[in-house]
Amino acid sequence: MEKNKQIRLLIVEDSPNYLHELKEWLTIFGYQHIDEAGSAAEAKTKLQQNSYDIIITDMVMEEKDSGFSVIQTVKQQRATGLVIVLTANEDIQDCRAAIKNPYTWDYISKNLKGNVFEKIHQSIQEAIVYLQHWGDPYGETWINQNIYELKRNYPNKYVAVLNKTVIASSDTQEKLDAILTERHLPIFFTVTKKLGLPDLESTNLTFPVDGSIIDLPITGPLSSRLTVFVEGPTDVEYIRKAGTMLDKKDVLEQVHLDTIGDSTGGEGGGYKNLTHGFNFLRDNPGLRPNKVLFLYDQDVQDKHLPKKGHNIENLFFRRIGETYSPQQKGIEWLFDDLIFEEGFDQGFVVKDLGRVSVNEPPPIPSYIVKDKMAFCKWVCNTRPNVPNDFENFRKVFNIFSEILSLHLL
Repeated sequence: MEKNKQIRLLIVEDSPNYLHELKEWLTIFGYQHIDEAGSAAEAKTKLQQNSYDIIITDMVMEEKDSGFSVIQTVKQQRATGLVIVLTANEDIQDCRAAIKNPYTWDYISKNLKGNVFEKIHQSIQEAIVYLQHWGDPYGETWINQNIYELKRNYPNKYVAVLNKTVIASSDTQEKLDAILTERHLPIFFTVTKKLGLPDLESTNLTFPVDGSIIDLPITGPLSSRLTVFVEGPTDVEYIRKAGTMLDKKDVLEQVHLDTIGDSTGGEGGGYKNLTHGFNFLRDNPGLRPNKVLFLYDQDVQDKHLPKKGHNIENLFFRRIGETYSPQQKGIEWLFDDLIFEEGFDQGFVVKDLGRVSVNEPPPIPSYIVKDKMAFCKWVCNTRPNVPNDFENFRKVFNIFSEILSLHLL
């Protein structure tokens, strides 16, 4: 009975008498937040202005298929409620069409024997159990994918996420629930989560390196971590995603990943910026608060790496892969060909088959990523992944574990 007070309902019914009777029964069952609309058009306006957990709609109103119009509005607006169709219409085709829509929870005849209002109440309760278990199916995933940015924007806060958007935040779960109720936001379709402290909570020392800029944490939690500089911002995202997929979060918690920016505000800069940064920190050992690792991609030649013997005073460099491989251009090439084939189908990748001769076996294709940032977002945020997709990234975490195991000098 207590949870019913939080549920937000919208009743769409063109019969004033039936609407009044239904609303009275729902009030008896303990529902307190009940809005009403007398037509599909009015319902559309309500859905544009408010969010609901459950929408109960008649089928035949100003039009024979007005109920379908309400369902379509929910779908088009990506509204956050489940729909219960309540109607005297016994057309089996309409029933099948309504139930096949993913936004429709139930189809109930007004002509049922017994108390149809108890049946509606039972259906609402079953829908709420479903929402409590599943909620927004993408909300939790979106939070995990954006956890680093969320921690920076909402440090140590409780956040409410709906449709991949933070809709409210507060210091406690109780205050957050109160905000959702006050703003008439749906309770059961909203994912709430307590965020920790931001990974970038530190005082940074910024200094130029041959036209580049390094932000190096010198105080706060990050100053005790292994700081790892990589060649570009997509490297950071891939490694974070790999840490989640390979269950290496314990290693990531001991590492601060970053890039070396340039004087124009850009990020990355490739191996040249890494080498500039390494040389600067080598010549200024007092600026290194803890271990610092410069991680190069496998396509960087030996002559472009810092000179051997410079793994001194907590300053390290490693190449992903022990030997130079000109075919491995960028960290993306730790992925198997399957992902590049899918990326080719999505338009992110160009496939080069080289010269094809009828007298020779089919050539092994080579791939070129057209837009690295777009490809990265697709791989990390859109494409369904399994741990094996990131299997080759284990060598990155092996490097991290190796450096973390070394004693400070």
